[in-house]
Amino acid sequence: MIELHQVAQRAKDLRLLVEQAAPSALIYLRVPDVRESITQLREANVTVETEPHRVYVDTDGAFGEKGFGEWMAFIRDSEDNLVGPTSRHAATS
Repeated sequence: MIELHQVAQRAKDLRLLVEQAAPSALIYLRVPDVRESITQLREANVTVETEPHRVYVDTDGAFGEKGFGEWMAFIRDSEDNLVGPTSRHAATS
């Protein structure tokens, strides 16, 4: 069974969304592959709010390797906070 703190330990960086419409507690965690992480978290009975989906293709390389897509999903932690695991993948994957 994988626990949320194990996902966080694997995170390479954190991003903070500063926006008035954002929930009171929202954290994004970089994971190796959000699609695999969600499968593991679901098997551990973690509530999945939003399935993994591509939100952005970095055509200019502004956030990392040029041409890679940013994928994310949303889960609920044990205190009902929203957590957004994210990963980057080649745009064709």
